[in-house]
Amino acid sequence: MAAKRKRKKKMKLSAKIYRYRRLILALSVLFAIIMFFIISSVSTDENGDKGIQTVSSEQLIFEFLTNEMELNEAAACGVLANIEKESGFDCDNTERGYTWEEGAGYGICQWTNYPRTSDSGRRTQLIDWCNENGFDYKSLSGQLNFLKYELENDSTFTEDVTEKLKEVSNDAQGAYEAGYCWCYSFEVPEGFDEGVSESRGELARNKYWPKYGVGSSSKPK
Repeated sequence: MAAKRKRKKKMKLSAKIYRYRRLILALSVLFAIIMFFIISSVSTDENGDKGIQTVSSEQLIFEFLTNEMELNEAAACGVLANIEKESGFDCDNTERGYTWEEGAGYGICQWTNYPRTSDSGRRTQLIDWCNENGFDYKSLSGQLNFLKYELENDSTFTEDVTEKLKEVSNDAQGAYEAGYCWCYSFEVPEGFDEGVSESRGELARNKYWPKYGVGSSSKPK
């Protein structure tokens, strides 16, 4: 009888150990899955630092325009409307319908050489400026800093774009005017007509001003 009781105790102990092992294995698998999703959400920023990616390119551009370039919210909304149409906020966007060799526009603002197949022009200037100033021309930070440089130093834009953006009223109408101005004087997209500028002004006023304008709950803090 004593031997049987010992065997039963051993069997019960073995069963408990088995259950504990299964529980530990299940918890280990769950932990591995959680860590996988955490690691997958980690991205490398423009400086090579790692962190959880919580801010969209759209928001980063808005913050750069309002903080680094000191534009008001309405002016920034006008720029966002145009960047959406030009590149969808993708800094590695290459213009559809053209290869790189054919002179495709590139980046958030679709910088393009003129004529397209020329070795000089705005696309080349983007690349050269970034290389000379320690930026990757394919990165959002590189393109935003080049954009700032271009707007502040290129006489083609300082009067017709930069000064006008700084003058727009910080309201829905100002967002429309900024969107119109940016398209008309900065982007001048292929197949351009005045209706394109009007539509981008409307996009700035109707989509981006409610999202980022004064008093908006979704405006970045």
